[in-house]
Amino acid sequence: MPMINLSRIRLELKKVSFEKIAIIIAISCITPFLFTLFVLYTQSNGISTLAGAFLVGNLVGPWSSLLLGMLVIVLCYVVTEEEQRKNILKLYRPYKRYWYAWIGGKALVIMGILLGVFITNTILSAIALKIISTMISSGETFYDLFLLYLYKFSKAYVFALPCVFFQLLLAVWIKKPVLPVVLGLLLLILGIPVANLSNTYFIPYSYPILSQKPSISMPSLIFATLLIIVFSSLLINSVLSNNKK
Repeated sequence: MPMINLSRIRLELKKVSFEKIAIIIAISCITPFLFTLFVLYTQSNGISTLAGAFLVGNLVGPWSSLLLGMLVIVLCYVVTEEEQRKNILKLYRPYKRYWYAWIGGKALVIMGILLGVFITNTILSAIALKIISTMISSGETFYDLFLLYLYKFSKAYVFALPCVFFQLLLAVWIKKPVLPVVLGLLLLILGIPVANLSNTYFIPYSYPILSQKPSISMPSLIFATLLIIVFSSLLINSVLSNNKK
């Protein structure tokens, strides 16, 4: 009985272009970091009067609102691209009894790549936070700022998980590879104002934003996350099981 083990992960990784992954990680981490450094050195006088917590929120904000969602959409396309192109998904039916291993393996690969982004971005952000700690007059130390950053960014990372499962569902449900990307981006953009103006849970791409809001009930958000993961997984299994050879 196959489980979601190292062999399954290795099998999924063989389908992924590491050159593409390296480019994605580099661009997604280095670009925001360089922009942050530019702002720090051009707006140093204004930044010195701001609270450290506010500046940490500005570091995490682009990730929770836009960048994590965009990465999920791109990575879901990357991990299903070869199977879509070669029509391998039509061979799913003989292995449908092990649907959880197929879905879970892909989700783990995506979250693993996102973990690489998380670690890389955390290291780069630590450099920015060190600079910020020497500029602000509100009294927060680098240690205070870094712990707050880890707390906020960790929540955004964890609550990217429902986006992964929902985007995988779109990737296998819609046969034309570009359409799931377009639809995912539209939902991501729609989710930003929805999450900022309300506490509704019906758009998975808004969950990283919701995780940052003090008004959100964390147990409710966790429950909604589990529901999306379960129902997306079941629908993925149903769609692939009904594929015609």
